[in-house]
Amino acid sequence: MFTAIKHKYHPCSFLLPASLVFLVSCDNTLDPIYHTNYHFSIYGGLDLQSSEHVIRINDLSTPLDEHTSEPLDVTATLTNTETGEKYLLGKQVRNFDGHYVTNLLAEKDIYPETKYELAIEDADGRIARTTAISPPITQASGYHEGKYAECNKNIRLTFKPIQDVSLIHIRLGLEYDSQTFWHVPRLLNLDIEDEELKLDIVYEDILDELEDSPMCWDLEHDEMYVDFERYGPDWHEDETEIFENSMGKFGIYEDGFFTHPIDTVAPVDRPHR
Repeated sequence: MFTAIKHKYHPCSFLLPASLVFLVSCDNTLDPIYHTNYHFSIYGGLDLQSSEHVIRINDLSTPLDEHTSEPLDVTATLTNTETGEKYLLGKQVRNFDGHYVTNLLAEKDIYPETKYELAIEDADGRIARTTAISPPITQASGYHEGKYAECNKNIRLTFKPIQDVSLIHIRLGLEYDSQTFWHVPRLLNLDIEDEELKLDIVYEDILDELEDSPMCWDLEHDEMYVDFERYGPDWHEDETEIFENSMGKFGIYEDGFFTHPIDTVAPVDRPHR
C-alpha cells in the first residue's frame, strides 16, 4: 500500500518512534507508582550507518507523577564483547507530556556482525543488562534491462546477504503531486537464493495503487528511493522484550538507502528508442 509523506527521511523508524509512543502511552495509563520486578525500561537501537546513537531508559520504580529535570543517576556502558572494548555513554533528559525520561548517548562506530552488551547500574547497585548482535553490511542494488528503466518493464532490486525476510524492511518512494509516496512491498513469499533476496517490481503496477493512477512521465523526479532497515540476527518482532532486570526493545540495525532511475519521458516524446 501507499502512504503519503511530504518529505523523504531516513528514520530509525522501526525502533525509536514506535517505542517512544509505547513508553509514553503505556506510562500514562499506569498507576502513579508502577510496581514491577524490573529496574529499567530500555528502548532504542544502534545504527551501523551512524556514529551517533540514542537509547531511552526509564526507572520503573520511580512514581510516574514525580517530576524531575535531572537525568537518572546511573552509569551506562556499551561493550564490544569480542574485543572487550568498553564505552561510557553520556546522558540527557527529555520531557514527554510532563514525564521526564533519560536518553543514553553514544558517539561511536558500530562494527558489523559483532555482539554488544549494554549495561546500566544505578547508585544503589541495581544492574540491568542486555545484548544485541549487529547485522552484516548489506549489498543493495537495482537492475533493469535495456537503456531505460521503463514504466511497464521489470525492475529487479537485490539485497545480500539476507538469511530471513523478517530481518529486513523495505520502502520504495516516488515523488508525485509535490509529495513523496512510500510503497511497502510484500516480502514474505519471496525466495532467497545464496543469501540473496530478489525483489521484482514494475513502476506502473505500483503507481496503479494511487487514486488517479499516474504514469512514470507524471512523476516529478526521475529516481525511485529505496529505503531499507536491516536488523541483526537476534532481532525479534515483539514490541516488548524481557532483559536482565529490565524490559523494552533494543537491537542493532543498518539504515540503508539507494536510488534507481525511472524513465520519465512519455513514449510519444521518444519514438525512436
